Amino acid sequence: MEADERVLVTGGCGSVGSEVVRTLLSEREVGTVCILDHNERSLFDMQRRLNDQSDQVQFVLADVRDQERLEQALTDIDTVIHAAALKHVPLSEENPYEAIKTNTIGTQRLISAAEKTDVSRVLGVSTDKAAQPTSVMGATKMLSERLLTAANRESEGTMYANVRLGNVLGTTGSVMRIFEEQVAKGGPVTVTHPDMTRFVFTVSEAAEFIVSALDRMSGCEVLIPKMDAVRIMDLADVMIERNRPDDVEPAEIDIEIIGVRPGERLYERLLTETEAPNAVELEQSFVVTPRDDVRKELVSDGGTQLTTPYHSDRADQLSLEEISGLLSRV
Repeated sequence: MEADERVLVTGGCGSVGSEVVRTLLSEREVGTVCILDHNERSLFDMQRRLNDQSDQVQFVLADVRDQERLEQALTDIDTVIHAAALKHVPLSEENPYEAIKTNTIGTQRLISAAEKTDVSRVLGVSTDKAAQPTSVMGATKMLSERLLTAANRESEGTMYANVRLGNVLGTTGSVMRIFEEQVAKGGPVTVTHPDMTRFVFTVSEAAEFIVSALDRMSGCEVLIPKMDAVRIMDLADVMIERNRPDDVEPAEIDIEIIGVRPGERLYERLLTETEAPNAVELEQSFVVTPRDDVRKELVSDGGTQLTTPYHSDRADQLSLEEISGLLSRV
């Protein structure tokens, strides 16, 4: 990244977006970080927290659904990290058009604005639920990925790519926060299915991967980190042990199996069977790209041509002790 680079983060007040902002300001040399969000209160709170860095930060109240406002916000911007999205699976199932308007149409409007304002690069932040989606949220994020990939093929001056992440622990509405609240009340802790597995990441790890992807992107690709996998039942057991009130024994807090919710699946896919032939495995990540020249270069630099998918039920599951260590980093 260049020392005078102007970076705009959509959804910059969200759990991941705000950590990306923190990472850019504390660990990278950038000229200006523009925080775009449609939540007035959240922008106000961030403005107060970052008051001592006001000469390096700008705050933009805007919605990614608004094409004209995006064009204004992206004027003189070099790089966009697109983290704005509706992310909750059940709510998106119940309000599908809202998810479409933000996650899919909002991405296309961002692309159009980036083309009109000569942005150099756009990095979309996607989710494992976009891989062979079974939910509205996943389908809208899959389309967002495809739109950015198509934009890279058609653009004359702007580079587009995606990162695809699993579940980020500690974010608003994450299973970790739900379990914390349930344990504090003495239970029951609600688990949808005893065999459910998920890829998990801390928010700081997610932000670091996103920011580092800016230096690695060449256009069209999806960059995927290697992530820890956990059984949700094991996560519940560890959180009961760690968060129970002092006068309550773990056995006194019940775990209730409530059934898989609409749009959910038992395991997550970060990389699918159909993507594997176009993927290269690196030491800490995967790169999915339709470009033969990029794959050949990655392999020549020590990468391995992938042949199998990357699913949470097939990955090594963290032990209870390892889960406890992971939670200590959140």
